[in-house]
Amino acid sequence: MNTVVVCQDKSGSFHLRPATTGSDAAAPFFSVIMGAYNAEATLAASLDSLLQQSFTDFEIIVINDGSSDGTEALLADYAARDSRVSYVNQDNRGLTKSLNRAIRLARGQYLVRQDADDDSHPERLAALFEGCATRPDVLFSQAIIIDQQQRHIATIPFLHHLRQVDSVIKYGNIFAHGTLAFRADLLKAEGYDEQFRYAQDYELILRLLQQGRRFFSVNQPLYTFYIREGSIGNARSAQQTALARLALRKHRGTDRYMIVGKPRWIRGLLKLLAYAELWLRNQLPRHDRIENLP
Repeated sequence: MNTVVVCQDKSGSFHLRPATTGSDAAAPFFSVIMGAYNAEATLAASLDSLLQQSFTDFEIIVINDGSSDGTEALLADYAARDSRVSYVNQDNRGLTKSLNRAIRLARGQYLVRQDADDDSHPERLAALFEGCATRPDVLFSQAIIIDQQQRHIATIPFLHHLRQVDSVIKYGNIFAHGTLAFRADLLKAEGYDEQFRYAQDYELILRLLQQGRRFFSVNQPLYTFYIREGSIGNARSAQQTALARLALRKHRGTDRYMIVGKPRWIRGLLKLLAYAELWLRNQLPRHDRIENLP
């Protein structure tokens, strides 16, 4: 069994950490950060998908955000069995504050997101590691979207260069949050804006695009995003949409192009406009702020 120690942080919360002796003290290349709230039903599969990665130099930090089910016991079991897993218990504060706490604890060179109800392909971290060779600020892969009937309904995003991201981001968030990875020093400096309890990833991406940060696209479906009845996107859709609009106004000056919430005929027109912009941007020379794996 791997050696695990019980630690108490400054707020008084107890959590498990692997003992840091000898070679175990070396910082990992990746830190996978995750918030978990009443995630007992899906968390084991999510953690297993990470622990089965072909690339093994990583840690997993889970913030147990005031769960009232068996999430804490499950995390304790995983942390006791694998030294790469650690967690913190806290009162419920929401995903944004949970992620910022995980960011502060992370030791890796790159911080990788995953949600507690989603899965990663076994080669995900290996592909991201290859993409880190040129030290991009942000990496993302494609995500397979699975609906509540377990049907594959979409793969997102299908982009080739940053001109396309710049063009279509005004229509709404084109990324699955869990596909994103960030240079650690950048994310520790920027963090998630805690004004955004929801749509925190959209606000962060808009902010980093505005700063001219370098993105790396891994054009492979390496993440599975599940649409579930109790997920934030379903349960808090109105609040999420309102905050997404706020993020657009903050970083783009207007939310007039956002597709969500418009009448059906306007949504159709905006989608046609978005596809037209994607096609046009694809005809232009590739922008030098994005790179792609072959």
